[in-house]
Amino acid sequence: MDFDLEQGILTTRFPVKDDYLNPYGRMQGGMIAAAVDNTIGPLSILVAPPNVTRRLEMKYKLPIKPELEFILVRAIFVERIDPRLFFRAQVLSPEGKILAKAQATHWMIDPIK
Repeated sequence: MDFDLEQGILTTRFPVKDDYLNPYGRMQGGMIAAAVDNTIGPLSILVAPPNVTRRLEMKYKLPIKPELEFILVRAIFVERIDPRLFFRAQVLSPEGKILAKAQATHWMIDPIK
């Protein structure tokens, strides 16, 4: 949806599908984490050499109900301390309410030859 290279911020949008719901009728935590990883991953490629996710920590604040239709994920590149990259992310409702937060550490790798 939006990318700011100068600020190191990528914002994406993901649907809340019935297939993503847990038995309680809320978006399953693993699907939320996948949305975060699928935002931080592309951001990491845009701001640094080839790298992989080393650690992803999620903190869930509010359940995501299917009535939301979609969530926004805003990922921020925090810093680079070779060979590590640090990111933060927020999962937001369409109105901007924080639903979850995340932190990630990526590890830079040698390009495949």
